[in-house]
Amino acid sequence: MNYENYIYQQPIDPTRQAILLAMTQSMEQEKEMIRELQGMGVKCVATMASGFNFDISPKLVNNLVGACLNANIIEKKKAHIHPVVHALHEAMDAARVTREISQNCRLKVSVVRYEDQISISIYGDIAIHELSAHKTVGVGFQILGE
Repeated sequence: MNYENYIYQQPIDPTRQAILLAMTQSMEQEKEMIRELQGMGVKCVATMASGFNFDISPKLVNNLVGACLNANIIEKKKAHIHPVVHALHEAMDAARVTREISQNCRLKVSVVRYEDQISISIYGDIAIHELSAHKTVGVGFQILGE
């Protein structure tokens, strides 16, 4: 199997790419994947968040919106911020970040935008107790407004 063809398949699927980017295991892998995707006309960024279920939600929203604005993935307007926050909440629900099981979280969050499609993926560790952590993954998708 040619892994490069597997990872960078055409046509571009931002949801698939967001999941793969969130699952990179080092800064070097993350930077390499971002470079490759940007070379294909894709806008993307990754960030981290950690905390407890009562404070992780605002951390994720603030980290992610800030990362998207700083990386020029979205513009600072309602038609972009609103779908990004919705996609993030879809990913958080899928990854069970806001549930009781997520009393301890260490998460990597990626955003991949291709044209007007935007996907957000969360991958990382959640636990009721720090010694009982296990992996979780979630993804959300939205269409950006003009």
